Amino acid sequence: MGFIILVLPQIALTFGNAIVATEATGKMLYGDRAGRLNLRNIPMSMGLANIASGIIGGAPMCHGCGGLTAHCKFGATSEKSGYIIGVILIVSAVLSGSSALSVISAFPKGILGVLLCYVGIQHSLFIKDILHEKQAMFIALTVAILGFITNNLTIGFLAGIGIHYGLKTFTPLKNL
Repeated sequence: MGFIILVLPQIALTFGNAIVATEATGKMLYGDRAGRLNLRNIPMSMGLANIASGIIGGAPMCHGCGGLTAHCKFGATSEKSGYIIGVILIVSAVLSGSSALSVISAFPKGILGVLLCYVGIQHSLFIKDILHEKQAMFIALTVAILGFITNNLTIGFLAGIGIHYGLKTFTPLKNL
């Protein structure tokens, strides 16, 4: 039962948000400069990061297209930005030691909320690419509505996949 409740939704979320959407977001934000950000390298780097994190007692993590958008909108324009934030995070963790929680707790939650809202708005603007594609909009709206109604993104995700391949398979439905 734990697999169905915990693992299955995470697989859909990781595949969708951390791999496929991250590649697409990278291409939208960086164009040709996002060449190494692809469906092969993204899971490879996530896997290596999770192994390293596990070795030192860290939690599992993923890239996520929201983080990529946030970095870009904060001015990250090259791989050097990743090096800089990486060094800052490592130095912060080493220097703060056991007081890390109090350092993190001091961050104003209102600012965090605004940052998350801003990134969400930036992501909602990506839908403009499919506004004139009836099938894509139908699938997107179905996924969103089912996710909200059921409070379970996995149901929306699976329905979206089913509709996508159903429309490809059944000729009478292709004109939807």
